[in-house]
Amino acid sequence: MGALGAIMAYGTEAQQREVARRVLEEGDKPAIGMTEPNAGTDLGALGTTATEREGAYVVNGTKHWITGGGISRTNLIFARIQDKDGNDQGIGGILVDKGTPGFTVGRVEAAMGLRGIPEAELIFEDCEVPAANLVLRDPKDGFKKLMNGYNAQRVGASAVALGIAQGAHDLAIDYMCEREAFGKKLKDFQGLGWMAAQGEMRLDAARLLIYRAACNARRLANNVMLPEMREASIAKAFVGHEAFHSVSESLQMFGAAGYSSDLPLERMLRDVRMFQIGGGTSQAQLNMIARGIFSNR
Repeated sequence: MGALGAIMAYGTEAQQREVARRVLEEGDKPAIGMTEPNAGTDLGALGTTATEREGAYVVNGTKHWITGGGISRTNLIFARIQDKDGNDQGIGGILVDKGTPGFTVGRVEAAMGLRGIPEAELIFEDCEVPAANLVLRDPKDGFKKLMNGYNAQRVGASAVALGIAQGAHDLAIDYMCEREAFGKKLKDFQGLGWMAAQGEMRLDAARLLIYRAACNARRLANNVMLPEMREASIAKAFVGHEAFHSVSESLQMFGAAGYSSDLPLERMLRDVRMFQIGGGTSQAQLNMIARGIFSNR
């Protein structure tokens, strides 16, 4: 969602049409290449460069922990845009297609969870792409504009975390209605009932924050609607934390069986943990929320 939102908001008409065609006709899932070995939360430390050359840009650098890396045909790469003399023009975005000479896929991470899609290293060594692939070059606020697209990714990731948590909660509720201990169903124990009620409250609150961020999306360039940073950050920070807690509590309801790989709870716990890290850590979201609180004080 982050790559697609940024391209549709700030890309050229030709870029929009081609990427939309790939998504709709080929099922392509555009990847967004931001994180680097020395630039995770601190994206201002990006080292990847895209240097202007006659009718082209030459990309050099390494990205890692890129979701969908190696399987996505379309890759929106965040890089320091340089003019022909190597002068820094700020952070911008450039499209690099899978299979372009000089673009290779390195290590695929042995991730703790979310193993259904790769988290890969992308390596660019004198990788030349047409100048028409430049999505955004704005020395003043190009980075800020690209990050608007990433707000959509944060809301989408929050929805995935909520789905995992809701699935775990539903399993726990079904189990409570079936399992007996000390002559009665688990659902009839007040303490366990409270755990279920608290889980219900957490999931409802998480859902409403996601809906708010999505429904209040702002109209940006090219008539594209993208969520606002503050509401996206609140949703992501809250949902990431509460989803993990909800899955953990649901696992607890099953006792030792929940800790076994015979049930999906242990996998769900590993999967949902990522949503406090990927797409901007919970701490980074809190920093952005705090800056918004005090920006006009």
